[in-house]
Amino acid sequence: MLAAVLALIPAYTNFRIEWPSSENIPLTVSPPEGGTVGLCATIHGTGKAPKGKQIWLAQHVKGSEYYFLRPVKIDDEESGKWSMHGQIGDNKGGGLEYVFQAIVIDKSWADWMTKINLSDTLSATALPPHSAASKPRTISRNLTDNEPCP
Repeated sequence: MLAAVLALIPAYTNFRIEWPSSENIPLTVSPPEGGTVGLCATIHGTGKAPKGKQIWLAQHVKGSEYYFLRPVKIDDEESGKWSMHGQIGDNKGGGLEYVFQAIVIDKSWADWMTKINLSDTLSATALPPHSAASKPRTISRNLTDNEPCP
């Protein structure tokens, strides 16, 4: 009996209630207005990265093994709104479905990825180590808007 009580003491002393806060904004990727995106598009979402971490957006053609990764721009720190403006696929990707997923990575990984991403074509066959991820969101590329990003 005494052993059971002693075993419960650490669990009891480590118990704490965490109240909801603005820091707990879940990662999401928002659907685009109009339902589809063009070759050059802005993808929006929400979420907050803890101190020492950053949010990046991964995209890939549905069924492809290659992920293209870019950092997001924080538009509103308080609400957790972010965006990523860039090219979605290539000029032959009209009509394809793209899968987007926001991930939270350590700043050290983000710094390294930024250094090797100088050509804006960082791709990988797997996501980098991450501490959180949004649910994947599938978005179609329209067939008409094939204007590349400036």
